[in-house]
Amino acid sequence: MTAEIAIMNKQAVALAADSAITYGPKIYNSANKLFVLSTKAPVGIMIYNNAEFLGVPWETLIKYYRNNILVDKRYDSLENYVKDFLRFIQTSNEFFPLKIQRKEFERNIYEKLTHIRKKALQNIKERFEAKKKDESIDKSQINQIITETIDEIHKYLSGLDNLPNVSKIVIAKIRTSYGKIIRDNIKSIFSFVRISNTVKKQLEDISIFVVTKGVVPDYSGIVIAGFGEKEIFPNLYCFHVISKLNGRLFVEEVQSINVNHDNAAFIRPFAQDEMPKTFMEGIDPTQREHIMSTIQENILYNYNESVIDFISHEISTKGINNFNLKALENKLEAFTKDVNTELEQDWQDYRQHEHVNPVMEAVGALPIDELASMAESLINLTSLKRKMSLNQMETVGGPIDVAVISKEDGFIWINRKHYFKPELNYQYFARKNLQIRGA
Repeated sequence: MTAEIAIMNKQAVALAADSAITYGPKIYNSANKLFVLSTKAPVGIMIYNNAEFLGVPWETLIKYYRNNILVDKRYDSLENYVKDFLRFIQTSNEFFPLKIQRKEFERNIYEKLTHIRKKALQNIKERFEAKKKDESIDKSQINQIITETIDEIHKYLSGLDNLPNVSKIVIAKIRTSYGKIIRDNIKSIFSFVRISNTVKKQLEDISIFVVTKGVVPDYSGIVIAGFGEKEIFPNLYCFHVISKLNGRLFVEEVQSINVNHDNAAFIRPFAQDEMPKTFMEGIDPTQREHIMSTIQENILYNYNESVIDFISHEISTKGINNFNLKALENKLEAFTKDVNTELEQDWQDYRQHEHVNPVMEAVGALPIDELASMAESLINLTSLKRKMSLNQMETVGGPIDVAVISKEDGFIWINRKHYFKPELNYQYFARKNLQIRGA
């Protein structure tokens, strides 16, 4: 996992990233996640969630793009740097042969279908456990549970939007090109049960949704920040690179942030973001959600049920005529939703006014070095929380790389780790036309 952050005001953007990377049960604290995107322009890039794309390290792709594609080119806007970088990923088939694209697609659908099977089996187990000792569950009931599980997942995924570049033609091509792979996986993974053609069709749809709707767990998060030639304030773009199939790149834009006269400061954490959000909002986001769900379930909705139960009892015992119980139930349900909405809005307004706004006002006035210090401190907080929490893996840690990007000074490293000793590698810095600090 990862903890990264971008802090922006009108002067600059500070980027910070930890060094932890997870491979199965192992965690290594030596990963590079923050890079210079252009040696000539004030633009940087961070990666999170998945350090590779179709088996190629993002570090390799970024440095190849920087040294061989972008080189001395400059663009008027940061958005054009983003478009050019994605165009490179889209067209660089030497890095991503079609057989690798096919293999990655098959891996993704295998994982998704296996997850669905696991969920269906869990639902069967829970249904068995809910039965009385003298009751049994037959084969038709098992099939029904599996059908219901798949139908529920299919309905949920069908309601999600397609990625921006996905059309009916794209979906049809995937279904034609990879239909046999999809059907073979369905047949293999669900060989233990007889499923109808309708359910098979739903599983085929779900397999295609993996790419067309971006529902893969190991997407690559990309953050590009800095200045275009004609931009006086910094900007940031965050997007998820999902996959590449048949030479087509599937990307989901997550957010674009533009500092301007009206919005002078932003703080945006990425990946593991609970501590920056706690710092910003004055309450842990998980705790906030728990409090709200407790209020909803144990106070508001249970209150409604108690009122309905009481009135039902009164009607049944005292015979009150012409009482519209359903109308009362609808009225209470509407009341509960209104109260819940008001509570959430009131809490949000309080957090914004008492916590977020004062911090953002301070960030808007911070000098560049303080931006960097703040970014590093927030990553350190996340690392410390993970280290001291016995119920959480220590998935944030290692040296923290920090850089600031300003219009005139460009990309400046504040902290940067090397896997080698700089004083022993003068030839590296000579090759890069750099100077060793202190040399």
